[in-house]
Amino acid sequence: MFLSNTESTMMSVLFGVAGQDDGTRKEYLERFCEAYTEPLARFLILTKKQSEDDAREIVQDFWLTKVIQPAPEQNLISKYLLVRESKEDSSFRRYLSKSLSFHFINRYRSAAAKQERANVAFEQLEGWEPEDAESDQIEFDAVWSNHLLDQVLKQVRTECLANGHTDKWNVFVELILRPGMQGVAPPSYSELASKLQIDSPKAVGNAWVTVKRMIQRHFVTAIQQYLPSGTSQKSLADVENEAREMLFGLAAKGGLRIEFEESIGMVEASCASASFELAGIPADHLFKTVADLQEAWNGMLSTEVRIIFGEPIQADGNMILNDWILSKSESLESLDRARKIAKRSGKRKSEQLSEHHCFPRETWALIYLLAIATAKLRLGMDLSQMDASKLKTRMQQFRDFVWIDDDSRIILSQFVDIAAT
Repeated sequence: MFLSNTESTMMSVLFGVAGQDDGTRKEYLERFCEAYTEPLARFLILTKKQSEDDAREIVQDFWLTKVIQPAPEQNLISKYLLVRESKEDSSFRRYLSKSLSFHFINRYRSAAAKQERANVAFEQLEGWEPEDAESDQIEFDAVWSNHLLDQVLKQVRTECLANGHTDKWNVFVELILRPGMQGVAPPSYSELASKLQIDSPKAVGNAWVTVKRMIQRHFVTAIQQYLPSGTSQKSLADVENEAREMLFGLAAKGGLRIEFEESIGMVEASCASASFELAGIPADHLFKTVADLQEAWNGMLSTEVRIIFGEPIQADGNMILNDWILSKSESLESLDRARKIAKRSGKRKSEQLSEHHCFPRETWALIYLLAIATAKLRLGMDLSQMDASKLKTRMQQFRDFVWIDDDSRIILSQFVDIAAT
């Protein structure tokens, strides 16, 4: 994170490029060009059908004529900083891509490029007039976000392998990256646990949570390194907005375009609707079979209640869920608290997948019903406003599921028997 009262890394670089000190300016120029050359070249390759060599030549010429050769106070960076004085929220990335667009046009319009233009198809120049700047910017944003993601994933993979967490990286590849690149549904946790020889579906979920946090951390760090921002407070807000914008674009259909064959043996995203959804995956995709639910519920029964609910709801902080279900000393307040948390968690259609939420929605529904049944059976109190007949039907439905444990089945059966009288 940023230190207080400091500028962002890239803002320091921009001031260095625009500065008069030749000794430090060279170092800042190298850092600046290193950060932006690859995405700008990729932009020209994808949108203007330039070869890789031609694209890099154009970008290098862009740096030379707009940044390196002009006097520091007259170069592209100084002009941006001047614009920023009157418009603080001016995006440098957009300023840069627009400048490259005009440079591309002028390069082929100049008299010195006549011979070169003679070998360029007219179609390659179409769509690069200034009035198409908005579509150009959208395309560059897509290129930039994919460039950023590619760098982040390589860093995360390196960290996983260096720390002996190859299994966690493999979970991410099979659960998120490969389905996203191929446009297919992800496997269930139990399928993945079996395929990768991981102890349990819950362990698969926890592995994904770990990698997700690593991606978020590296993503924020990467944005902090390039995003110009004047103060620490402003920087944090800018980073948050930038990350949200980048991830939103990657999650859209067709938003994922990375190549990642060096680490997972795959070619470029092979589906026109390829996307990268970091926010979460639909719970229905994770626990598909009865075996999935049974494994998840058994894992939940052996988990401490404070971990499941994300807070202590009873005096014994180390009590596991199975003992909590059988406990005869739970207060009405703790049962109602458990009911409310289970109801809220069960309504989440797209899990955020923290440790608190690595369970299928059906298990939350069962806890919700068990809290209601226990309050009625042991304390004679009604926790639900649901119609009695509907509640009875719901209890019967879960009582008959094959994946629940015998103790829970007995509690639900007792409630059904009372409701029938």
